[in-house]
Formats: sequence, structure tokens, C-alpha cells
Amino acid sequence: MARELKGLLNTLESQANVRDSNGDYIFSGTSTTTQPFTLKDGVYQYTGSHDSSVINISKSTTTVYNENGQYVFGDMMQGNGSVVVSQGSPPNVGTAETSVPTIVDQSEITDETFTITFVTNSAGETGYQVVGSTSGQIIPLPPLTTPADAPKYNPHEPITFNGIAMTIDGDPAIGDSFVASPSKKENILETLRQTINLLNKPITNNTDKAAFHQQIGELSESVDTAASYLTHYLSELGYREKEIDNQEAVSQNQILGQKIILDKFESADMAELIPNLQAATLSMELTQKTHSKLQEFFQDLMRNFL
Repeated sequence: MARELKGLLNTLESQANVRDSNGDYIFSGTSTTTQPFTLKDGVYQYTGSHDSSVINISKSTTTVYNENGQYVFGDMMQGNGSVVVSQGSPPNVGTAETSVPTIVDQSEITDETFTITFVTNSAGETGYQVVGSTSGQIIPLPPLTTPADAPKYNPHEPITFNGIAMTIDGDPAIGDSFVASPSKKENILETLRQTINLLNKPITNNTDKAAFHQQIGELSESVDTAASYLTHYLSELGYREKEIDNQEAVSQNQILGQKIILDKFESADMAELIPNLQAATLSMELTQKTHSKLQEFFQDLMRNFL
């Protein structure tokens, strides 16, 4: 699986760094001579500009030509798009693992980070506490204290707070923790690189297996989120393509009309055309004089009434 993903990553990297016929990078924004995506210190980073350049396809219509690569490949949110969960520090030594959080109430999601830590409560049971980075103790709800009043940990039972629900399975060790953080933007190349590295990492015991399940679940969710984002971007490209096709059809009709007029001029009989033109000019002059006389008449008529 890692080797297959590596091939896909290489293909995607080539597409993200593609050039046009002039040698300019298409996905580097206005910095067309700068390679948009590079591997720096082992991490994929976007180095192009955050602006897009446009070209005229008609007098009043433009379309994007050099796209902001961050917008195309780098605006994917981690995890489920709202929250991402990782093991705390130091790494856990038990076998507990979490599923991807479920969003219960999007309106309650904030930019706060929450830490779920396993403790021993006053009943001698394995319990858990939830502490927010700014709001402080969430579970157990104050004035209850921790660890004495920490609720008992029950595998498969959701832990709900701040609009999310987390389900933890396995046997945690006292002191093990999980951190629920707001999702951040990450380019799809970096997500795939992390997934490949994780798949290549040896698993020697149940603790390693739990850590693997934890990470692969989040990375898999990130890939799904990226796929949805790219599908949305493709629909946007479809709209741009339709706009270009419509403008091309308009332009072709205009060219055809101009060719018909040009053909008529080129095939016209000048001996016949000149008298006709003179007659049309005389008719226009007479019409203008008549219109002028009518204006004078109505002005005189209005003055008499007033």
C-alpha cells in the first residue's frame, strides 16, 4: 500500500508542478518561475504566490490562467474538517485508541484545544478528565474535582464535549492522553507523505498497533476531506470551461458575421453599389430635413398654445 501511494504521490506532485508551453508553472500563482511545491526539511511546502493571474477571453470577460496552488492543493482541512485527534505527549503506553470524532453540534466548535487524560478516581477505577486550553476543566464539571470525581472510563462509550463526541476503545494506562485540536489546512501532498511514512513504520506490539490505528484513522479522514475538496474544485473548473466554450461560440459567430459582410463587399458590383449608396444618402438627408421641419412646427404650435 505504501508503494502504491508513493506512485500516486509522485504523479500528483508532477501535476502540481506542471508547466505550460512557455515553461511557466501553472499552479504557482503570479510567481510563474517558482516551483510551487517543494520538499523542504522533509515536509511538502507551497512556495508560490497566493495570487492568481487572469487572461482576457473577450473585451469584458476574463478567466484564471495561473492558479494559486495553495488554493488548489493546500486548502484541505485535516481530519473531519473541524477537529483532529492525536496522542498526547509523551506517547501513550496503553492500548487505547480513538475513532474520528463525530460532530454533534457544529455551533459549539471553537478554536480551543482539549486534552483527555486517564486518571484513577476515588473509587479506584480508571477514569478520565477533559481540560480545555482556555476554559479549563470541562469533565468532571466543576465544582466536582479531579481526579477524585473523574467519571469511569467505559470502552465504546462516547465522551461528549464542546460539540464533539469521541469514542475510545482499548485499555489506557494511567497518564495516557489524547488531544483534540482544531483542524488546520494541510496540502494533500503532505497528507500522502505522512500516510506513506506511517504505513512503512514497523509495528512490534499492541501499543504500536493502537498508535497506528489512531493515526491512520485521522489520515484516512484527511484524504477523504481532500477528495471532497478536489471534487468541488473540479466543478469550479467545469464552470470556467463552460464560460470559455460559450465565449468561443460567441466569437466564432462574430467572425462568421464579419466574413459574410466582407464577402459581400468583395463581390459587390461597384457600378450598381454607388448609385444605390447615393440614393440611400439622399433619402437619409431628406428624412433628416423632414424631422427638423416637424420639430420647428411642433415648437411653434406649443408657443401659440402657451
